[in-house]
Formats: sequence, C-alpha cells, structure tokens
Amino acid sequence: MIVDLLIGIPAAGLALVIGWALAVAAADWRARTRPAESPTGEPVRAAEDVVRTALAHLDH
Repeated sequence: MIVDLLIGIPAAGLALVIGWALAVAAADWRARTRPAESPTGEPVRAAEDVVRTALAHLDH
C-alpha cells in the first residue's frame, strides 16, 4: 500500500504538470494563430486599415 502511494502520487503530479503544460502550449498557439478580437468579438483591424477606410469615406 505504501509503495502504491509512493508511485501513484508522483505519477498523478506528473500527469497534472503535463496537462498544464499542454494547456499553456495550446493557449499560446491559439493566441499566435488567431487574429486579435475586440471585446465585442469583432476582429481588430490594423490602424492602417482604419485610416484608409476613413480617408476613403472622406473622398466620396
């Protein structure tokens, strides 16, 4: 029984650490591959796009 605890507790801890590392890696990958979103859920446009759009509306 003691041997089971000595093996089981570190194994459970290792599984938690591996799971946490995978979750962090997945979140990092998702943040790098998805475009940024505003709080409303709309994609955030680059400042250049915003200026171009504003200038285009002024021309018409």
